[in-house]
Amino acid sequence: MQDTLHHIRQTLHQNPDLSGDERSTADRISDWLKPTKPDIIHRHIGGNGILAIYGQEDDPLILFRAELDALPIQEENNLTYTSAIPGQAHLCGHDGHMTILMGLAYRWQENPLNGVRLGLLFQPAEETGQGAAFMLADPVIAGLNPFRIFAYHNIPGAPLGQVLIKKGPMTSAVHSTIFRFSGRSSHAAEPQLAHSPNRVIAQLLLAAASMTRQDRTDPDFTVVTPVHTRIGGLAYGTTPGQGEIHFTLRAADDIRLATLQTLLTAYASKLAKEDHLELSHEILEPFPASINHPGSVKQVEIAAQAVGCDLELLKAPYGWGEDMGHFLSAWPGALIGLGSGVDQPPLHHPSFDFPDALIQPGVDLFFHLLMQVQP
Repeated sequence: MQDTLHHIRQTLHQNPDLSGDERSTADRISDWLKPTKPDIIHRHIGGNGILAIYGQEDDPLILFRAELDALPIQEENNLTYTSAIPGQAHLCGHDGHMTILMGLAYRWQENPLNGVRLGLLFQPAEETGQGAAFMLADPVIAGLNPFRIFAYHNIPGAPLGQVLIKKGPMTSAVHSTIFRFSGRSSHAAEPQLAHSPNRVIAQLLLAAASMTRQDRTDPDFTVVTPVHTRIGGLAYGTTPGQGEIHFTLRAADDIRLATLQTLLTAYASKLAKEDHLELSHEILEPFPASINHPGSVKQVEIAAQAVGCDLELLKAPYGWGEDMGHFLSAWPGALIGLGSGVDQPPLHHPSFDFPDALIQPGVDLFFHLLMQVQP
């Protein structure tokens, strides 16, 4: 089985699909699942999502979730299975996450359990924060009542196979926001006659730094990151009258994130009014905080001990977002960190490659977790 899983992971790595366009990946997963004989399999959930269920209908359902999508980044590896699609690559480890779920399907086929149902959820569009919400809105998923839901994310920099977990927030609440300003241009020789967004955008850049508190052990930690600005165009004789600025905001939980957005919007509105600018704004790619259920965390601790994994109880949530938070808002469960090596390049790095050595520990942990979770 180990060679088969390595082949699956490397095939997925070589053939990445971007968020919302995961049809070929979903086709591969579906074809690989069929020989494991799921009792129920659904396709096209919330887009390209898949749900496979094994076991008796009256038994409690335990869901395990992985992500289908890759990133719009050029890979910089020289592997036999390097991405075959320019500008697209599995640089976050979703190829490995999917493979671990495939390993769980094979393990169930070899050793089906009594008194519990296994559910495998392959989710589209995680990188854009949309896929989990799309799946939850689908009637197939809306009709489920799982006892628990679990997911992994690999963690570069942590020892290979180490389990990392905490009660409460595991990942931050994150979203992006755009402020657009519309005023009036003038000749560059007479900037005083313009209603320009120059000052406003400069002040917002300074505000981002002052509103950022990087200490994640502080419940009030917040990060405001400017990611894009545009003011006017390449017209050197013109004082611009149009501009926009994009931020990514993150905080320890959803309430603090909403407060941060309100404060930043109020300041942008004040500045726009002072400089006679019209302001519009929007929020996109929302990732709610992933809130781990205390009982589920305890079950993860027991499963980690059972398979001999080193365990670290985290003191602070990770700063990145994960739309597993949508599922954890609906059902009890946990997002689990799984160390992918102390020398592993960071997530989203052009040279990242999920280690095949992590597949078996992941399958073992999930299967023992499945055995541990009894109502």
